[in-house]
Amino acid sequence: MRPVWMFLALCCLHVTPAQPQVPRAWRLVEVSRIGDGSPGEPAFTAIASLAVSQAGRLHVAQPMDGAILTIDSSGRLEERIGRRGQGPGEFMQPIRMGWLADTLWVSDPQNARVSFFVDGTFAGNTTGLVETEEYPFVPSSPSAMLRGGRSLVWLRYMYNVSEGLRWAPLLLADRDGLIVDTIAELSVAHSNLRVQFGNTALSGITGPQPFSDDPIWAVAPDGSLIVVVERPAAWNRRVASFTVTAYSDAGRVLFRQSETYNPVRSEKEQLTEYIDSEVRRLEQAAPGQIRPSAARSAIEKGVWWPSYKPPVQSVWVDNDGRIWLRRDDPLPGQQAWEVWDRAGRRLGNVEIDGPATPRAAKGSSVWSVTLDDLGVPLIVAYNMVA
Repeated sequence: MRPVWMFLALCCLHVTPAQPQVPRAWRLVEVSRIGDGSPGEPAFTAIASLAVSQAGRLHVAQPMDGAILTIDSSGRLEERIGRRGQGPGEFMQPIRMGWLADTLWVSDPQNARVSFFVDGTFAGNTTGLVETEEYPFVPSSPSAMLRGGRSLVWLRYMYNVSEGLRWAPLLLADRDGLIVDTIAELSVAHSNLRVQFGNTALSGITGPQPFSDDPIWAVAPDGSLIVVVERPAAWNRRVASFTVTAYSDAGRVLFRQSETYNPVRSEKEQLTEYIDSEVRRLEQAAPGQIRPSAARSAIEKGVWWPSYKPPVQSVWVDNDGRIWLRRDDPLPGQQAWEVWDRAGRRLGNVEIDGPATPRAAKGSSVWSVTLDDLGVPLIVAYNMVA
């Protein structure tokens, strides 16, 4: 027979339910600008990506220069890694960057390899991926590196709409370059824009669809987290949803979460502005060789234009494993971001006035990329405060 006191204790036990975490409202307070012409600061060309070391140094990928610029904590140029070329430690198109412990990796699609650097010194390249019966046309280099020497491979350019295929697999490769698993099958139905309106090489456009709602993905700088966002545009005003899935570096699902939202109708002015800018670009590239009316008509037919905006515009992961999702901008000139943790909980919201787009963060420090009045890229450093 159980003691009476134990029964009474159990009856009187009161458990306070866990309170849901309330998302915080953050704002970015500008600290400094890098590349604005101050003495000792670098001059940037196009900026493909940013990577922050554990010591707080900022690495800037410059695909036009074929180099990585290292910026110290005061915003001054500390080191230039690589140069344009195809030799060891050289780049043709440095795009993505990340870390394997203290080793910086740089993806260079044009050279079909990933290069590694320790303290700015070249330490080797990837040896390539292994073709298999299932995937006989894998690219020559990974899309991103993961912890443990694994890598992520996206076959977007091997499986595209022009060949009648509407899905591109996101694959996991081992340290020997052998494909060992499929992370996800991503739609590319609305990814590729191909427009032709004449018989010359300049009478056409090939590139990404500007208003795509196909899935997007990102990798944590340390290679510990893969994030895939499925963001189909709604077809009516009813409540719709998007889905965020996080995977470990070994391909294990960490969370899969769907969020509902109220669809926002697409603004026809955005389509008009895009078409106008493309026609002007074509006219400048080939004066007198382009029929503006034909180009305008062809582009309008070729662009995929959803009735409602995709619910997520972009995604990236910061040094602390926080997931940044850019939602629909509330007003022209403003940005609205949601910040999630690696368990799928929404930590807070960040609203930004102006065009400076966050690209890297560590702790309360955030680095954004924008353009000055002359169209030259610069980096804005912020503190994120509640």
